[in-house]
Amino acid sequence: MATNAYRQALNQARAELAALNQQFEELRRRKEELENVVSCLVPLSKDNATMEFEFITAIPAESEDGNARKSPNGTKDLIVAAITSANKPLSVPEIHHYATAIMQKNAPKPEAIRILMRRRTDTFEPLGEGLYTLRKWIDEANEQAAQKERI
Repeated sequence: MATNAYRQALNQARAELAALNQQFEELRRRKEELENVVSCLVPLSKDNATMEFEFITAIPAESEDGNARKSPNGTKDLIVAAITSANKPLSVPEIHHYATAIMQKNAPKPEAIRILMRRRTDTFEPLGEGLYTLRKWIDEANEQAAQKERI
């Protein structure tokens, strides 16, 4: 009878240990992804200060079933997040480097990024010299200039 109780306790402990090992592996993988993102984005920041990356949870590389993300706005959201986090205009290679850090092998190709930014004139604005910025930043700057002229 006591042997049966020990066997049951052992089975429960093994099951809990297996669940903890799985959680640990998921956390380890997520930690590596975040470290890759930080290492790629810190050089893009103005003062190389440590940055907060709240947008990462909003742009998962994979869906819950482990497949690549299939959102039609996924690439656009990724580009917006890259430019916003850098807080400055970026080139296509810089955006691609950022996308690769987050999405790894599912990252969009540089040409796909370039095409999307050229087509989405409501979201992106080319500045020349291969740099792109957010249209809303241009609109905000124009609005501020117009307000100053009225004063």
